Amino acid sequence: MKILYIDDHAESRLLIRHVLEAEGYEVIEAEEGSSGVRKAEAERPDLILVDIMMPGLDGRETTTRLRGISQLERVPIVALTASTIKGDKEWALAAGCDGYLQKPIDVDRLPGQIQEFLQGRRESLVPSEEIRYLREHNKHLAERLDQKVQRLNDMTEVNRRLIGHSLTDELTGLPNRRYLVRRLREEFAMANRLGSFLCCMMIEIDHFHPIKQTRGLEVGNEILRLLAKEFNASKRDYDVVGHYDGEVFLFLLPHSDVAGVMVMAERLRQKVEALEFSPDPKRPIPLTISIGVTALQMKESLDEEAFLHRAYEALCRAKEGGRNRAALFQKPV
Repeated sequence: MKILYIDDHAESRLLIRHVLEAEGYEVIEAEEGSSGVRKAEAERPDLILVDIMMPGLDGRETTTRLRGISQLERVPIVALTASTIKGDKEWALAAGCDGYLQKPIDVDRLPGQIQEFLQGRRESLVPSEEIRYLREHNKHLAERLDQKVQRLNDMTEVNRRLIGHSLTDELTGLPNRRYLVRRLREEFAMANRLGSFLCCMMIEIDHFHPIKQTRGLEVGNEILRLLAKEFNASKRDYDVVGHYDGEVFLFLLPHSDVAGVMVMAERLRQKVEALEFSPDPKRPIPLTISIGVTALQMKESLDEEAFLHRAYEALCRAKEGGRNRAALFQKPV
């Protein structure tokens, strides 16, 4: 059987390789998280070992990325770490790991432990801990994104544009469509794995194109920046909001019930409607938004594309209903 080991320490990789190859396993190595994700996609291992404390993409982030790959959803992932900080094990399990082994590894016990995980052993958290640590993990992902964006802002303008394009929308400073799609895949996989809720809001600025045509492109850009700031200030620590496309923004809201998200949508709608936007004091511009809301129910058979399409259908209902309102996706009878 094939085992992928992701660790930035060459000595640790060498030790694990010798121990497991002696037991007949094929061992593939990766020196850091990003290359580990690529090798996992290409090699389709039967089990993945991942070190938690790595530079760049750490072990928890790597695990979340791996869980977002459909072909790897059922592959056991086992965290290894020398850290003794309280909560590390729980964070690793919340991120998607199936087990947790403390370094230094007991080489005599390791083959048996690997066999147990291959045969279906899974460690888990009680529901209350699972929600708590999952929220902290999502907050950690958001903070890591902020750190990456800050590092990009500290670079030269040319480098910031070249690298930042892969993560953020240059105009609004929010995550861009590429990042939103990636996070949706990760959140979707985690919601399906845990049987938890995931909600989505698709927001469109009403009559945005006529405003740009009559007031100019820069006024349109000011509106996008203004609303991006308002939306970002309205999200919870573990929510994700980004600039999806044109005049459309997207909220991803894990662990949220539909009723609560509809209340949030109405607050956002009222907040935008109350904004005073007057680039020309004599010609104020009224701003409103239409919002489509959908939710992934527990154990519902649905993929990410269909989930987004539901949000779009709900958005269309809001616009057809007169705009400046929120609408919830309704399954056809």
